[in-house]
Amino acid sequence: MPKKRLTELIPDFKKALSEGLEAAADDVVEGLQEDGPHWTGQFAASWGIAIGQTTIPGVTPLQQQWLRQKNGKPDKPYPPLFKRKAEGLEGYTIGNLTDYKLYAMDHLPISGDKRWEKGGATAKKDWFKLFALKQEGSRLQVIVDNALTNKFNTYKT
Repeated sequence: MPKKRLTELIPDFKKALSEGLEAAADDVVEGLQEDGPHWTGQFAASWGIAIGQTTIPGVTPLQQQWLRQKNGKPDKPYPPLFKRKAEGLEGYTIGNLTDYKLYAMDHLPISGDKRWEKGGATAKKDWFKLFALKQEGSRLQVIVDNALTNKFNTYKT
């Protein structure tokens, strides 16, 4: 079978990268749900995926459907509250819509006992910082690398 010319590979490369970014966004949300706190399920179920580099606006109210959990964690990942699909290489922004997200992500201190010191804690101290650390081998880096590699491996040169 003849190899593709470079001009023929460019559209495949762009498509694989676009699909890989989308798959990575989905996988990152699942990773955030797995590593983050999960007392009632609201925080874990309140992630959204937007197109491009933007902010995630709004706050979502508590709903009964989020209160399903099994041993402190959901039995399956929650779908993002919203997900916008990019048409090209715009990339994605992932954010949480709870009004207490900065506390749940350990960006702001909680008065009194620390969240991770309370009984029934479901996430490690500084879980988000550890997840998103900009270094090779961080959970975020591994998730994105795996998603992109898996998508690129489906294309033939």
